[in-house]
Amino acid sequence: MSITAETAKAHAHDPAVLCCRAEAGITIEPANLEDPAIFDDLVDSGLLKLDGTLTIEQVLGAKLVKTCDSLTPLTADLVEGAKAPAAEEAPAEEAKEEVKEEIKTETKEKIVICMLKRGKSTLEEIAADTQMPIEQVERIKKEQQL
Repeated sequence: MSITAETAKAHAHDPAVLCCRAEAGITIEPANLEDPAIFDDLVDSGLLKLDGTLTIEQVLGAKLVKTCDSLTPLTADLVEGAKAPAAEEAPAEEAKEEVKEEIKTETKEKIVICMLKRGKSTLEEIAADTQMPIEQVERIKKEQQL
């Protein structure tokens, strides 16, 4: 069953597979593509192989260079004008995780400083409560001259 533009957008990074027979020379649009929701069963049963398949976002607007049957995975040799794969979001995710870790560390350090100023806990207790190494708690105490 073909997909809509909204489905194509939601599944932009999924494999592009023709839903129906398509003639050479057509411009690939969402209506030419199969719903990725059915791929797992087809792959598991051996009816579909997705190795080397371009993604939906890569093939939309590209030209089909060869007439193909339904459920044909679209590979680089079948498509002219495919877009380059979008840059992976992994580096952005990694940067986001690094920032989260920095914030987490800064927050823990502020908590250590507050606990040291209160003076009611031992260094070992502070290290255990903040899940920071005792050496780091000692370093903070020394830096803050507490």
